[in-house]
Amino acid sequence: MHPFKAIQTFARGESYWHIELSTGRTWSQLDTAFDPLRGKPEKKYQRPLDWYLDLVATGDVKKIKAIVLHTPRGDAALRIDEPGTVYQLNAAALLSDTGTGTMTRQKDAQIIGRVDNRDTGVGIAFIWDVHTQQMYRDESANIHNFAGWRPGIAPLGALAIQNMGLNL
Repeated sequence: MHPFKAIQTFARGESYWHIELSTGRTWSQLDTAFDPLRGKPEKKYQRPLDWYLDLVATGDVKKIKAIVLHTPRGDAALRIDEPGTVYQLNAAALLSDTGTGTMTRQKDAQIIGRVDNRDTGVGIAFIWDVHTQQMYRDESANIHNFAGWRPGIAPLGALAIQNMGLNL
């Protein structure tokens, strides 16, 4: 557990995920991983845990039995009974400052979900909206055509399921 990192995350109005594997091991988005290629020497080659690099590429994503989305306003949890049906993603925008020419990434939402119907890609998703500071629950979330969760949010469309470790 990382109480200081959690407080910092919540102070920015953001959320983070936490998972439990069938092996009993737990991981959090706030954890770090040793990576001599991507980690910085001043941080002892540690980098933030990455869903794709540390869960999908290792096969651990298929061992997830529970996922929790921790937010400043409470938690949302999903039990995962079938391997390869859980996903997590961030919705973000790339902002350009025309005066300086710099680009910044703005996190808009964080989403956790579970596919309940492998044929249609429909299941349940919880969406933490950074701007409204609200949790949305979508009981008909479709990974092939992910809808906007509130008025003014454009549909995300088809999710990159191969990058999330979904095995349908």
